[in-house]
Amino acid sequence: MLVNMEDQFKGLPMADLIGGPLQAACEAQMRLAEATADFIRSVCFDIDPTGQRPPVMRVEFVRPEAHEPEYLHLPLEGLGNAELFDNIEKLKSAGI
Repeated sequence: MLVNMEDQFKGLPMADLIGGPLQAACEAQMRLAEATADFIRSVCFDIDPTGQRPPVMRVEFVRPEAHEPEYLHLPLEGLGNAELFDNIEKLKSAGI
């Protein structure tokens, strides 16, 4: 007896079978993005708890002749791309 392919899928909750895993993947991606943002905020930014200072990006580097790491604090507020690239070029020319 030949069975119609459509008849085999009637009654199956297609929205749950297909939509459920897609929804779970979206929720997992959102949690991953939030965790990544929290990590970057906690590791790269010094923000005054009172909120009075602008966010600052903390960069750790070691000069070839130095043995201890040094830290550079770059304010992010008000810096456009041109100013940011100028600062990076100044650091490179200083050997940092």
